[in-house]
Amino acid sequence: MNSFSEAVEILCEYYERTKAPRDKSKEIWFERIRQIPTEALPSMIQEIESQEETFPKNIPNMFWRTYHAWLEKNPEKKAQHTSFDCPDCTDGLLFARIIKCGTRYTYLFRCDRCKQNKITAYPQADRATLSLTYNVIPKTGDSEPAPRYLWRESSYGHNQHVVA
Repeated sequence: MNSFSEAVEILCEYYERTKAPRDKSKEIWFERIRQIPTEALPSMIQEIESQEETFPKNIPNMFWRTYHAWLEKNPEKKAQHTSFDCPDCTDGLLFARIIKCGTRYTYLFRCDRCKQNKITAYPQADRATLSLTYNVIPKTGDSEPAPRYLWRESSYGHNQHVVA
């Protein structure tokens, strides 16, 4: 067996499901389990067949549950996170600060030099380019203290939140 689609077909046959899932459904399911390696599928199918009395109602959740059981039995198959010391960043991230209209903003960027961080929600940049626009926080830590927040009463009789 070398694909998710084949695994679903095997389960359909085993549970005597006369109507196969639509291709669009299989595509949606596959998007949710794409990270599961195909080498785990045969063991996962056996686990599902031995544990479930009927065709699973939520295929992706069932695949993830059986995949985690497979990983427990095969700990050597777990992905190992290896990191190294990049001179530009901290664990693949760059912290950059800018002050706009008196307010200090801190932004997070993935390091373009080492590419250790894979979180695509953060934009990718290099320290030199960021330094042209931002104050890039050094690896040794933030030299500026966190802002102190004070409350003061305004002339309108209610409290205002101000940065000292």
